[in-house]
Amino acid sequence: RRALRQLGMDQPILFATVPTAAPCLGEVGERAVVYYATDDYQLWPGADAEAVRRADEALARSADLVLACSAVLARRQAQINPNTVLLPHGVDYEHFAQAGNEPADLAAIGRPRACFFGLIYERIDLDRLDELARTEPGLQIVLIGPVTANLGGLANRRNVHVLGPRPYAELPRYLHAMDVFVVPYVADAGIRASAPLKVRECLAVGRPTVVRRLPDLEGLGDVITLYDQPEEFVPAVRAAL
Repeated sequence: RRALRQLGMDQPILFATVPTAAPCLGEVGERAVVYYATDDYQLWPGADAEAVRRADEALARSADLVLACSAVLARRQAQINPNTVLLPHGVDYEHFAQAGNEPADLAAIGRPRACFFGLIYERIDLDRLDELARTEPGLQIVLIGPVTANLGGLANRRNVHVLGPRPYAELPRYLHAMDVFVVPYVADAGIRASAPLKVRECLAVGRPTVVRRLPDLEGLGDVITLYDQPEEFVPAVRAAL
């Protein structure tokens, strides 16, 4: 409220992107509420599922407009608020389509290269990446992004390279130096409700992409490789390469 006064803002629109914004309802003199549902946060690892569910419903009920990034979320939110609109993710195409020079820290990493970029956490199927590294020793696997999961023996494999986070501005240079992107999600309810922005970024780069099949991705099956069962992952990467 202090910030609103300093900015001279009166009767703003409250735009919320996470359920935990629910306590702000009615607290900033808002004239309207927009709730942008981007994930099923009650299923996030470590979340207080019941508290998040209540907050999500409170926001959806109070919102003048609900935007949902996936068809699964849109159907769910529409049961609470009929004024729900499916708003799929966009992507900064110009940013990801620019190649640039190959970063120096990739010089010692041979080809071909398979890459996962993004948060490396509990929803990434590390067993599949380990299987890929073990069965395809000539394939270099590059992991870019913060790591919050235990990589176990995966990090010790000679053909696995854990680079850590890279600045957003430099990310396209790394991605254009890859031969295939892999997005091996685990098959849980939260992932099935999601709409991975990462896949659209992969498409903007223009490399073959192998992804666990999700409802939101069915319409992209002509431009990405979708797999269903864990044992299909490695053959799908081979075919994509």
